[in-house]
Amino acid sequence: MYSFAIPVVTRYVADFLGFGHLIRSAQHPKAPHSENEIYQHITNCQVFLSYNADETKLLKRRKAFKTSMETMHKLALDGNIGKANRWSATKLMFGTPKDNPMIQLGYEVAERVLSHVPNAAVAASIMVFVGLHVAYNSVLAVSTQPNRCP
Repeated sequence: MYSFAIPVVTRYVADFLGFGHLIRSAQHPKAPHSENEIYQHITNCQVFLSYNADETKLLKRRKAFKTSMETMHKLALDGNIGKANRWSATKLMFGTPKDNPMIQLGYEVAERVLSHVPNAAVAASIMVFVGLHVAYNSVLAVSTQPNRCP
């Protein structure tokens, strides 16, 4: 994995799921999570789903996957899914997130998912799946481009 992909992938997934403000940065220096921590959770999920041929590491990978998926699911449930699942009156009082286009996109997708799946936990699972899937495909596309990466 290229080192420049870590912050890009982490920020993409975090903003899409609605917890980008929980990652330490210049704007949020006291946030509880680091980019590397969230990136490790993303990697744990993708490694378990992609590389299960080695049975000697299966249990270790499964444990890391379960822990990481629980963390990502909780963050997603408290993020855009939680905001989109509010009562209409609360949404009118507090508005919708307008921080950046990725957060806004994630919020709109969360609203759409919740319109089809009224269970917030299931909707959060769908959002995590979509975020991880697109992050994986994005990194794969960049890493296979000749002469594009340093």
